[in-house]
Amino acid sequence: MLEVLSPSTRKKDMVLKLKKYCNAGVREYWLVDPKKKLLYMYDFEHGKEDVYSLDGKLGLAIYQGEIFIDLGKFEKFFLEREIQRSRKTVRFSTEDGQEVMKVEEDSLSYLSKQQGGYTVEDFFRLPYDRWAELIDGTFYEMEKPYGEHEELAVDILTQIYPQVKVYGDGVFTFRTCLQLDCNDKTMMLPDFMILCDKKKWNNRVIYGAPDFVLEILSPSTRKKDLNLKHRKYLNAGVREYWIVDPKEKRLITYDFENGENVASYPFTEVVGLSIYDKQIIVDLNELAEIIEG
Repeated sequence: MLEVLSPSTRKKDMVLKLKKYCNAGVREYWLVDPKKKLLYMYDFEHGKEDVYSLDGKLGLAIYQGEIFIDLGKFEKFFLEREIQRSRKTVRFSTEDGQEVMKVEEDSLSYLSKQQGGYTVEDFFRLPYDRWAELIDGTFYEMEKPYGEHEELAVDILTQIYPQVKVYGDGVFTFRTCLQLDCNDKTMMLPDFMILCDKKKWNNRVIYGAPDFVLEILSPSTRKKDLNLKHRKYLNAGVREYWIVDPKEKRLITYDFENGENVASYPFTEVVGLSIYDKQIIVDLNELAEIIEG
């Protein structure tokens, strides 16, 4: 398990979540501290803990140190974000275009822009704990995935990843940035993506349309996912789009590659991905168990 600390989650991640993960049987827990440029490593399985600076490589204890993470990439990313930060007022929109809030961040001077005028540069200047998407120059406030939403995403990842791995394709979850239109006006954060052409992945963002996108609906994103994102994914060349609707306990699928065929499935079905000729499947019964549990 890995968490990145932010001012709003620091105490929770370092105290509450630490205790919960330990008691629940998590074998290893990493905490990345962008402010102090440190990594806190808790090896619950062997009763060890340590602190590392964000340089060099560190092996995962659960794999006896044979799988390594390059900590220098964390430091480089946080350094870029720090350099780009400035004092700013960012206006966010609801799905119907109404302005709902402002965010101010202390640093250098920065001029506020009108909705429609924001760029990818502005996106990367957002505070660490701010969760938003940039679509056609407009910021849309998002709820950070947690609870049921995150459980559903993890379950889908667990089901799909081993199957996709056989094909050598890339699987990415909600923490991956998608520069969908290959311009500086849109940066999206889908819940789940599959990328067959790994040349589109540059270790920071996916540049261009992924082959498969899945979104999990929430009250704050429902209209955007069903309408605005549907149009964006279709026009950008995404081959297949799935929408998980926890409220209605249904999956909506769009096969853009074969004429935007749409289908709807209750959480009692086993559904195959069209881009893999239905050879890769997801058992929706598992999603039902999460919601009902």
